[in-house]
Amino acid sequence: MRATDLTLTVCDATGFAAWETRFMALYLEAFTSGSYHGHYLDEAAERAWLRRLFAQHRARCYLLHEGTTLAGFLLMADAAYDRKLPADMRQQLAGQQVWALAELAVAPAYQRQGLAARLLAQCLADCIALPRDDEAASCGTTLIVRTQADALGAHRLYERYGFAWWGEVQVPVAVLQPEGLRWRQVSKHYYRCAMVRLECVV
Repeated sequence: MRATDLTLTVCDATGFAAWETRFMALYLEAFTSGSYHGHYLDEAAERAWLRRLFAQHRARCYLLHEGTTLAGFLLMADAAYDRKLPADMRQQLAGQQVWALAELAVAPAYQRQGLAARLLAQCLADCIALPRDDEAASCGTTLIVRTQADALGAHRLYERYGFAWWGEVQVPVAVLQPEGLRWRQVSKHYYRCAMVRLECVV
C-alpha cells in the first residue's frame, strides 16, 4: 500500500483522545525496539508527557491510518517543551517561531512505503501556514528535530526535506539490563529547517 492510499488526520487534544490508546501502542513499540532496543519507557509517564504537550505546548498530531488501524504518526509542538536543547542553540533561534518534531514513527507493516515522508511534508507545509504566536517575532519559522546519532535513514529523510545538521547532545536514557534498570548517555543529533511563513511572502 502506498502512503497516498492512507487517510491523513491532524489532531488537536480533542481529536487525539480518540486515538490515544492506538498511538501509545505504536509509540511504545517503536521506541523500545530496533535501534531503541532495551530502552525503558514508563507508559503512565509518557501519557502524562503527551497530555502536557497538548495542554501547554500547542501540540499537533499527524496520523496516517487505514480505517482504525494506525500506520504511522508525527507529533509536533512548540519547541519550548524541549529542555534538552542547549541554551546556546536556543539563543540562535531568538525572535523566530520555532516548532519541534517531537516524535515520528511508522508501524513495521507499513515501513518503506513513503509514510514518514508524507507525514514530514505535511508538517512542514503547516509550519509555514500556522500564524505566529508573537506579533514581535520575525517572519522566520524553524522546525527542529532531535534524532538518534546512528539513525542514518532518518538523517537522509530530513536532509532531503531541507534540514541541516545543527548540533549534538548527550541525553540520559533508561535501559533495561539483566541486573535491572540503568541509565546511560546516548548521543543525539539536532537538525533544523528554516522557513519563511506564508503571511510574510508578498
